[in-house]
Amino acid sequence: MDIEHGVTLSLTGKEPLLTAVFNPALNLSSHVYEIALLNLFTYNSIPNITSANNNFYFYNYLNDVEILDKECTYLLPSESLLYIEGRLVNAEGKGKATDIELTNNCALHLFSEIQYRLNNQIIDHVRNPGIAVLMKGYASFTPGEANSLQNAGWGTRIELKELVDNDGRFNFCIPLKMILGFAEDYKKIIINARHELVLIRSRQDINCIVSETADTKSKIVLENMHWEMPHVQVSEKQQISLWNILKNDISLRLAFRHWDLIESIAPEINSWTWQIKFNTALETASYVILAFQSNRNSITADSSVFDKINISDLKVYLNSSKFPEENFAVDFDTKNTAQAFEMYANFQSLYYGDSGVRRRGNPLMNRTEFQNCPIFFIDCSHQDETLKSSIVDMKIEIEAKKAFAKNTIAYCLVIHDSVIEMTPSSNQVAKSTQIHSWKWKKEHIDTGVSDSPYLLRTLREGCTSNDHTHGTADTPGTAVLAVEWR
Repeated sequence: MDIEHGVTLSLTGKEPLLTAVFNPALNLSSHVYEIALLNLFTYNSIPNITSANNNFYFYNYLNDVEILDKECTYLLPSESLLYIEGRLVNAEGKGKATDIELTNNCALHLFSEIQYRLNNQIIDHVRNPGIAVLMKGYASFTPGEANSLQNAGWGTRIELKELVDNDGRFNFCIPLKMILGFAEDYKKIIINARHELVLIRSRQDINCIVSETADTKSKIVLENMHWEMPHVQVSEKQQISLWNILKNDISLRLAFRHWDLIESIAPEINSWTWQIKFNTALETASYVILAFQSNRNSITADSSVFDKINISDLKVYLNSSKFPEENFAVDFDTKNTAQAFEMYANFQSLYYGDSGVRRRGNPLMNRTEFQNCPIFFIDCSHQDETLKSSIVDMKIEIEAKKAFAKNTIAYCLVIHDSVIEMTPSSNQVAKSTQIHSWKWKKEHIDTGVSDSPYLLRTLREGCTSNDHTHGTADTPGTAVLAVEWR
């Protein structure tokens, strides 16, 4: 093979020496060539089960397990991966369960909350990640991602059944950017910080599995998990810039969008005003996703599917501003779903912009699939200026054609901007709480602010540690996976 204008080669593997064989061979005889290293990514596996055969510091604290990586490296959380291994066991606990199956997004249903911490401060978290990621995923994912999503435990029951071996064991690899807005939006390396991923186990696992037998004693068992964090090799020029951040006590802004899941039991009426919460200007909703489920308190019900609700009107209120302005109506009995599907299909272009594969017309579900598993999307990003200088009262008014069924749970995924102030030299991390006077600009990408593909309405400045919620590490059933830069 003759090389005229250069070639880029990628080597991957798990051995200290990486080699590759090219057939036909590369012909380098006709020109003078130089070889250069463009990028180098190395991964360290962060286990939480055993300290055997690894170089990490390991200790137990009550029911928590925490691993600390002491290496001096630059870490890239946005490309980190969470590996989960489990097993479906029968009533005796000795063999494969044949009367239960995994549900869509089963791996994340194993947990009631997932937190990301920097220097012991929670910077992002997601409650009920099984449901939250389902709602966000149905809106964000594309059909072209279907094959890779199976590796994260996303698929039909038939597809996931093929991933369980004869002993009932399964394993999944979940990108962290699929779980947390911080990992999806903030794509830069982080220096001089201690990273922790806290996973709190659910008290029951009926959302992970489904069975035709209501009184089955079969169960799902979580056997192992580990966290792989990319370590980035930077050039000398970049390293000097990073050292100057430490030397000059420079504060960095970590900007991303937080996913806040709120749930409530719907009253058995057809007109309902749902008081969501009071927000600061910083946490005003940009996007709202709604979904409903009825009678999911049994293992015979599939918790990965949302139910049809015939809505005659739907409004999200931020103080006196309402979204959408026009009337909203959907009737699944008469297949009147065009308006609801159009709003759903527009989510990706609004959320990610019109670049890449995520653009209008490329949603995960087609209209037929949407009618069998509906979610309702409301765009609240175009807001009045008064909302940026006051406490915002958020509520949702829902008019249905008939009363909500008994035991109907309403889910509201509120997506809003979040900015974290971080000072690497002093390990200080806190939320920004005040509105900055200037808008997002492209030239600010290299100042430590996230280069995510959306426009923040405003950037915030000023912070106090008292505004940050501190999680506890001694919750029974909690796993803490951690990595530290020094």
